[in-house]
Amino acid sequence: MRTKIIVTLGPSSNNYEMIYSFLKEGVDGLRINFAHTSHSLASKWIDMIKKAEKATNRKIAIIGDLQGASIRLGIIDRPLEIWPGMKLKLEIRDRTYANDNILPLPQAYEDVLRSLEPNDIISMDDGRIRLKVINVSEKYAILKAETTGLIKSHRALVVLGKDFDLPVLTSKDIEDLKFMIKKNFTYVGVSCVRKPQDIDMVRKYIKEFSTSQNNIRIIAKIETISAIKNLISIIENSDAILVARGDLGMIFGLENIPHLQKEIVYESIRRGRTVIVATQLLDSMINNPVPTRSEVVDIVEAVNEGADALMLTNETAIGKYPLEAVKWLKK
Repeated sequence: MRTKIIVTLGPSSNNYEMIYSFLKEGVDGLRINFAHTSHSLASKWIDMIKKAEKATNRKIAIIGDLQGASIRLGIIDRPLEIWPGMKLKLEIRDRTYANDNILPLPQAYEDVLRSLEPNDIISMDDGRIRLKVINVSEKYAILKAETTGLIKSHRALVVLGKDFDLPVLTSKDIEDLKFMIKKNFTYVGVSCVRKPQDIDMVRKYIKEFSTSQNNIRIIAKIETISAIKNLISIIENSDAILVARGDLGMIFGLENIPHLQKEIVYESIRRGRTVIVATQLLDSMINNPVPTRSEVVDIVEAVNEGADALMLTNETAIGKYPLEAVKWLKK
């Protein structure tokens, strides 16, 4: 296949038999998301991958995805169910109880709270959850839910149309990067890239932690306003580009995704960089054994645009039909 298939490992694919089946179906890359994966679990998966490579006589790419310095909620003792019109309080604190209708925002993100304005839209869970800002004070903001959903601990959030100057690497990311280099990962996915200098910083750490045998390459995830503004220089500074449609859709609005995807793919190809399209390719297959017609059209359109690879995320990480999703994508 000219267009490659990348799948994300998770609870639904947490066994050797599934990884072996992925390779037999022609999967070209396996992604480990370090936002949800410990080093011990990642080591077990790598052992399974090596075993499956020998069994299938194949060599595939191993991609490690850094969590990045995204804005995340604190601890909610029990998942909070929301519905349209429900009032919530976003408050500076580390922990809260679900029945308080309070969303905890750790002290580290106090500047984020201060930047909020009435009518701002806060989005979570790839846009499935939308909260409108009603009013703001120094320590909290009153929000009104516009969708139904379930809000859990440590959920990442974005504010529609706003960007925040967060560091490209956290201390956790640096430890995860060391682990990836030690385990000879093929690629590292860098989250929240905003400027080409972010890629320079990651390369500096790679050089510092690597031996002469290590050659881990950098995937820049395009998911912020600044990344779009600095798109050309980021592409030129990176080894590969990922169209992170989930975060792009939350920040720019869903109606802007088609032309943003076309632009990122086109500019990456012009500069000879590998480009990957990800997020909700077969989202309905998380719960259903067959895709929707619109998902099939979306995938064919990405192939026709020239994407080098398509990446499944939740479909194979937490979905009920991980292998079926791969087989449909292969078709």
